Amino acid sequence: FTGTQVKRVSLPDTMEEVKGYAFAACTSLVTIDFGKGIAKIGERAFEGCTSLEAVALPESITSLGEYSFYECSGMNTLAIGDGVITIPYGAFMWCTSLSTIEFGEQVQEIGTGAFGRCESLATLELPQSLTILGEWAFEHCTSLTEVIVPDSVTAVYSAVFSHCSALERVVLSLSLETVGDDIFNKTALTDLTLPNTGVIIDYLPETVKTIRLHGDAKGF
Repeated sequence: FTGTQVKRVSLPDTMEEVKGYAFAACTSLVTIDFGKGIAKIGERAFEGCTSLEAVALPESITSLGEYSFYECSGMNTLAIGDGVITIPYGAFMWCTSLSTIEFGEQVQEIGTGAFGRCESLATLELPQSLTILGEWAFEHCTSLTEVIVPDSVTAVYSAVFSHCSALERVVLSLSLETVGDDIFNKTALTDLTLPNTGVIIDYLPETVKTIRLHGDAKGF
């Protein structure tokens, strides 16, 4: 179906996989009903479906391919079912209208560039199951103003919030052990809460006014 003008897709309950590139560049596609049997969505399966407005991934889906919904620029809401553990490289990159994400309760890793360039994303509630934030995971999310990284997270990799130009407040995880380079590059960060784990932030923007440790209300 690659590049066709299909507008609606309803997948049968007996179908287990959407192959890579299956609906790529279907620019008229507005809605998808995944049915009850889909377990895997392949690489770039829905890439460039620019009219797709809302995506709800059912609990049956356990595997997403890289760039599976890349450049779905009309998508405004996303619900990720509880079957998904890893959101892979570039899965929702350049979904520039995406403003609402509902994460499933089993998501453990948000991979490299997974939500990069989601420029309409103003609020972000990360799941308590999360342990890893990959490189550039939310880079250039230019509407994002605040992030609270759940205490389950142990690793935040390079440039994860780079160029989030409206980002002012961040609370990092109590359990954080690994921090990559330039995680706050080109942000408007003013208020940062750090864990007591001894992690080192290699760069902070000049806009930072308050740095506090967990449990310290005043900061320094």
